Amino acid sequence: VYVSEARDGDILRQLESVARQAPGACLANLFTDEPYNRTNFTLVGRSVPALAAAASTLARAALALLDLRQHAATHPRLGCVDHISCHPLPTSEAGSAAAAAAAADAGELRQRQQDEAGAAALAVAIASELGSGPQAVPVYTYGWAHQQRQPLDAVRRQLGYFQGSSWHGGLQAPAAEAAGAADAELQLPLAPCFGPAVVPARSGVCCVGAGRWIVNYNVLLLTEDMVAARAVARSVSERGGGLAAVQAMALRHLGGIEVACNLLQPATTPPEAVLGTIQRLAGQRGLAVGPAYRTNKAPEELV
Repeated sequence: VYVSEARDGDILRQLESVARQAPGACLANLFTDEPYNRTNFTLVGRSVPALAAAASTLARAALALLDLRQHAATHPRLGCVDHISCHPLPTSEAGSAAAAAAAADAGELRQRQQDEAGAAALAVAIASELGSGPQAVPVYTYGWAHQQRQPLDAVRRQLGYFQGSSWHGGLQAPAAEAAGAADAELQLPLAPCFGPAVVPARSGVCCVGAGRWIVNYNVLLLTEDMVAARAVARSVSERGGGLAAVQAMALRHLGGIEVACNLLQPATTPPEAVLGTIQRLAGQRGLAVGPAYRTNKAPEELV
């Protein structure tokens, strides 16, 4: 559950308390990034209904405490609860190894199908909950949770997620802001899967989806040259002709610019390959490379 807040300690403590008290779910990881003003709560559970309730309760608490109009960050976002992703996890390390060894077996295919169905059901349950009631927000589903399996980046691109290099305030139309209509609602260019077709100024919108586990991997470039950093990010990404199953964007972070990457298939393209490629691309442009790190844990660590 990705929440657009990382600087207000009191709010974060309240949200952490909500996450820890959820029955049938465990807060397995908490990652706070103050420069990006973004926090990731990772919840793990065995029951789809219990996990859906836990994630929805956490999201509702965040929506009650946060106001997107007061938010500022160097990481893009579409809402106070920006993104909720759902993933199947191995039941144990031994089980995961056995499953990998039996990948060609019919039982493995059935298990994979069950994993997809379970994660999709979880995402749809959360999306339906957040898109209903008096505090409903527009919700977009993606991946296994969407009928056409639309990818997350396609949804975000249509909603302007990747435009700009810093983000301040809500998603209201500039004309409405100029007119002083602080609570004005913005008509969405893409119909949501759940919830209202206009954006509540306070909450924004939420993306909820399901898919295989993704590695979030960031590499810091010791530069303030956004043009050069964006060239590196584009070149390392599959979309830009780079590494398979890698998405990347350049974001300002702690006096430098990070190449923030999603590794969609880490077994195919591991973090080491991404780092090596970024080092090569940065070197070609005379850029120094700083620390690299993951923002989430491996599935085996979570179970």
